[in-house]
Amino acid sequence: MLTDEMSSLLHDPSADADARWRALFARLMADGPSLQDMRAAWSAILDFDSGLRDALADPLPAPGATVIVAGSGKETLKTFNVSTAAALLAAAAGVPVVKGVSRSVSAVTGSADVLEQLGMPTCLDPAAIAAGLGTHGIAFVPYTSFCRRYGARYDGVFDQLTPVSFFAPVTVIAVRARAFVLGLADARVALADAAITAARPDLPAGVIVSAEPVPGRVIDEYAAHGVSRMALRTPDCVRFSEHRRAAASAEWLAGVAHRADHAGNAEAVRWCLQPGPVDAARDLAERNAALILDASQGFTLSQADGLAAVQRARQDGRAAALLADITGNLEAA
Repeated sequence: MLTDEMSSLLHDPSADADARWRALFARLMADGPSLQDMRAAWSAILDFDSGLRDALADPLPAPGATVIVAGSGKETLKTFNVSTAAALLAAAAGVPVVKGVSRSVSAVTGSADVLEQLGMPTCLDPAAIAAGLGTHGIAFVPYTSFCRRYGARYDGVFDQLTPVSFFAPVTVIAVRARAFVLGLADARVALADAAITAARPDLPAGVIVSAEPVPGRVIDEYAAHGVSRMALRTPDCVRFSEHRRAAASAEWLAGVAHRADHAGNAEAVRWCLQPGPVDAARDLAERNAALILDASQGFTLSQADGLAAVQRARQDGRAAALLADITGNLEAA
């Protein structure tokens, strides 16, 4: 039984157990992970990490319009830290955001690495989330803040998508929220929606996005090029959509590509917050920020209105000012 096998692997920290864990998840991914597989994995995780189980039994309160933002990472097309820029843009536009972060796993720079480079604090203690939201309208939270035992066991084991990647980035952030936004580097957004709903029935709404800007290259963001897929859940229903557009150009791909080091990726995030003309990087960040804004308003905004709102927050200096306020760096504005 998968729950028992997972439990055994979690309780065995040996290198041999890690190899068996990787082999198990590789097989599940190759076969196509089922919802039952994900439920079994989640059950084993909660049994292993009682702290996470207790946190989810009584999630931390947050302002009514709060959105949890998370990404699976492990894309086959590496982009700069788009979700970090998008979260800051959305916060500048007035959305309370709780953003999950981690160190790099499958790319040069993870979101936690970018925040460190920018001089931005993270909430190592979940109790600090309320203060972050109250002061700046945004809180960056390492995933391990809520699942210290599981996080320590999982850390460094996987550099590829696993069945857990479909739901854990959102579900381990034990915060009450109006909605979530999950970027998934996989086309199976409907499966991820079902897994999140099963694991966190307290989250009433959310959206899962995935994009393939060019054939065979997947990112865990929403994009206006190539194929974009979405699962959008409201309290009343869930809707699935797929949009097919022209493939991204080489110029666009170069503009959104993951930079070569932490400093370069941090500068890309900073660039997306500054006033100025729209380019590929800013457009990608703004489209994902607009999605966060839409989630906070119950998915009632048009894409045009959402984009206009986050663009105003960038062009009038609010986004750059937010970065400066958080970091205490006047030059950031």
